[in-house]
Formats: sequence, structure tokens, C-alpha cells
Amino acid sequence: MLSNFAGYGTIIIDYGFLSGIQGVEHPNPGQPYEGTYRQAYLPDTREGREVLQLLRRAFDARLVFTVGTSTTTGFQNQITWNDIHHKTSRYGGSFQ
Repeated sequence: MLSNFAGYGTIIIDYGFLSGIQGVEHPNPGQPYEGTYRQAYLPDTREGREVLQLLRRAFDARLVFTVGTSTTTGFQNQITWNDIHHKTSRYGGSFQ
């Protein structure tokens, strides 16, 4: 359960990516990038399910993640969030 939505279940979104080689759409074509795993949460409400469908569309359009420099580690050639904020903690803040 998410802390701000007591009494509702939680939708858990798992994103997993294997390491690979950057394509022409990436910043360093031909260079390797690191795989990653991310988990995000939505309240299991009507609105949460609607957001889930929108996130699916954004993911399918390749808008949720990109390859670049990690803002947390400074490492290059990493899979990073692409400015569509997700809640990655069940507690605190709107998208922590």
C-alpha cells in the first residue's frame, strides 16, 4: 500500500533492461550501455489504472527511458529516466 492511499492496493510496475549496444537513436551509437532494473508504484485506483495505461503508451513510444549520463552516479552510457516522473518509493513524496 502507498502511504498516501491507505485502503487501496498498489500497482507495481517492473522495468527490466539487458545491457546492449547503442543504436543510431542513442548519443553514442555502437557503444555499449548498462542494463538496469527499476520498480515504480501507482495506487490501485481508477486514476492509477488510467495512468498505468498512459505509461504503457509512453513506454511503447520509447518516451519513458533513454540512454545517457546517470544524474545519480555520473556514469555515462546508462539507461536513465526520460523526464516522465514515477513514484519509486512506497513512502514519501510525489515521485520519490
